[in-house]
Amino acid sequence: NVTGVQTCALPIWAGYPCPGDPRSVVGVVTAILSASTLPIDRASIQSACSTLTGPRLDLVVDDPIAPLELVESLLEQLPVSLVQGENGWYILPIPLQATQQDTIERIDIAAPAAVRTSLVRVEGIDSVVNRIELKYGLDKSQDNPVLSCYADANRLTPYPGAIPSRLLTVSQSRYGVQSMSAEIANLYDSSSAILVLLWWSIARALPYQVVSYRVAVEYGWLRPGDLIRLVDPELSLDRVAWIQAVTWDQSGSLSLELVLWTGY
Repeated sequence: NVTGVQTCALPIWAGYPCPGDPRSVVGVVTAILSASTLPIDRASIQSACSTLTGPRLDLVVDDPIAPLELVESLLEQLPVSLVQGENGWYILPIPLQATQQDTIERIDIAAPAAVRTSLVRVEGIDSVVNRIELKYGLDKSQDNPVLSCYADANRLTPYPGAIPSRLLTVSQSRYGVQSMSAEIANLYDSSSAILVLLWWSIARALPYQVVSYRVAVEYGWLRPGDLIRLVDPELSLDRVAWIQAVTWDQSGSLSLELVLWTGY
């Protein structure tokens, strides 16, 4: 509930001791949630700290605001998700690159343990971008970001120093040049900006697929954000899938909604 009555009005500067870098997005978000009365899954957050040290954020909260509203605004453009689990809220990194070695389970539709329950939906066509400008580093005196970086196709680009991307090259060949310019005022270092550009190149350069399966209850330990190996011979699929949702219905059946990013 991002419009709830729980608010935080404390000056906050990444006060959570996240190993490696307390200014990481995990540390900042945890500091915000810790200033509220919301339950926090600290074990999952510590796990996220070990796998995601960036991007780094800088901000001060000095006006009352619903903490989840603030957090969602911070995470909107970053490769992380905010999840409400059984033990409270936690932040979940989305890996920029993943192979089958990164998966923690295999689900094979050829076995009786899994049944596809939806058509394969193609999403993200209307939001494809393949030439990206990111403005960052807010200058308070000018009230404008003063730094910028770019990602573009692996060919001639109007942006000297642009980060080349194979996915952006493929995207431009299919959809033409689709430009985007965005600002993230709370980023100040170039490595964080590059991380965001890499994420956008994976998440938005090409459409992605979403498909659901009913699986055996033995997979009930899986949760949103886990990477699995999906084998579906009927669709000629054998690839990494990201679990977007885990649902139990009233009959005790378990369903997984899976995202198949083209970049994986």
